[in-house]
Amino acid sequence: MRYGKHRYKTKAIWYDGKFWNGEYHRSIEGSAMVFLVTLAVILWFSAAFTMPQLMLALLLLPAILTIAEAISPHTADGPLIGLLGCSFLWALPLLI
Repeated sequence: MRYGKHRYKTKAIWYDGKFWNGEYHRSIEGSAMVFLVTLAVILWFSAAFTMPQLMLALLLLPAILTIAEAISPHTADGPLIGLLGCSFLWALPLLI
């Protein structure tokens, strides 16, 4: 919150029992951190991946989690990021 100076509006995927209902403000700095931390964690654990899995994870996972953070209702971004990230990593060996 301290560094998030460049804000943008986004609609939440689900809010108050309705689809695409709530409108929220996110920051470019916050979304960039989700993207960069995802890249860093994938690279940190790169030994756990085969080369094709690593390339696919580096290509898709940061974007997926950044979009998830942007469209989730306020305070629900953490669980949604965890759910999508873990689901992607679980399915990755099945994809390649």
